[in-house]
Amino acid sequence: RTNPRDSGLVKFEAWFKEVERTRMQYIPQRSRIIIDQFFGRGLYPDLPEIQARWKPSATDDESHRLELEADKSPIYYTMNQRDPRRFGGKLDKTASLYKNPLAVKAGTLILCRIREAGEWGPLREIRAGQRLALRSPQRPDRSASQNVR
Repeated sequence: RTNPRDSGLVKFEAWFKEVERTRMQYIPQRSRIIIDQFFGRGLYPDLPEIQARWKPSATDDESHRLELEADKSPIYYTMNQRDPRRFGGKLDKTASLYKNPLAVKAGTLILCRIREAGEWGPLREIRAGQRLALRSPQRPDRSASQNVR
């Protein structure tokens, strides 16, 4: 809280602290709560996360190789900015099944999803050259999500 008689600088410092608290504490914590709620209601798929790693290309300085993995689940991807899943749940005709590392030029957007037993996983967007998280966010524990209302 700020005193209305404080100078603009004091108000700015208080505002900046609150913005940082929101960005660093509230949003990450609230994101986890929302995912738990979606998971508890069956709105968040019980499929593994897609792990992505960049490897340098042996032949071209302009491109990189993208390795994808999802606990042996099939991964479908596109590099034309179209979602691999069409409206209604069908496979987009431009989607490909991931088999080997992809050679990707800088700036290319890769969209990928898992599809297992007719169920689609969440969309993962990867832009060539972007830094990937060292570890992906953990999915909620199914038993912990049973009590979410």
